[in-house]
Amino acid sequence: MEGKTPSLIQFKFKTWNGILRWMESNLKPLKLSTGEPGNILITTRDIHQRMLHDVEMRKLA
Repeated sequence: MEGKTPSLIQFKFKTWNGILRWMESNLKPLKLSTGEPGNILITTRDIHQRMLHDVEMRKLA
């Protein structure tokens, strides 16, 4: 399961009830045993509290 360096994407996501939340996704292409491109591994997590904290810290600086 070799692959390139993961790509990191941060974005706002609107929930089903209309609330905006910050999310972060890591994307990593995976190669087959033949070396050809295979699947993509995507891991997503909620970083909303961290982003709110970062905004507050910038206000204090």
